[in-house]
Amino acid sequence: KVIEEVRKLYCNPITYEFTCASRKAYNLKWLEDVDFLSYSYYPPAKEKDMDYINNVTVDTMKTESVEEMKAYLHSRRDRIQSISKRFWNKPIAFTEFGVRSSNGCIMMPYDFLWNTPYDGQEQANFMEAGLETFYDLPEWMGFFWWKWDETQIRPHYHNDPRGNKGFTIQGKPAEEVMRRWAKKL
Repeated sequence: KVIEEVRKLYCNPITYEFTCASRKAYNLKWLEDVDFLSYSYYPPAKEKDMDYINNVTVDTMKTESVEEMKAYLHSRRDRIQSISKRFWNKPIAFTEFGVRSSNGCIMMPYDFLWNTPYDGQEQANFMEAGLETFYDLPEWMGFFWWKWDETQIRPHYHNDPRGNKGFTIQGKPAEEVMRRWAKKL
């Protein structure tokens, strides 16, 4: 009924931001009435390695390639397709998607606290791998990169002279990936 009333006043697409927990725990039959689904999605692009997490330094860090990340992300395509199928084949937009420019964060893209060395290339590779992985899925509408700008001052994002370790992409290799894909699309 809420969606019905909203449509009387609003003529643009209506969506709902679901979570992993909500889509598993509840029927959500009313999602049939929205135009598309919204999903805050931070998929890992590498298996979690606690030894690496606990011991990474500038000297020991390894940047995963786009191909390595795509291989790990490939199974996530099936997940997106199954979610769409479950909810009346609604398309899905990732309303939050991203990773910090900090080495190893591809194991936990949602993490904003881990203090690890700057790695702008890993962030760029994650963006490229995500776009290449989901681009041709008919169910996928695209993503909104988290975060475009940073208003919170987090000291551990600024303690590496090589670069800002936050989610933003300005002035980092991921900015060029975004520009290239924007032109392509």
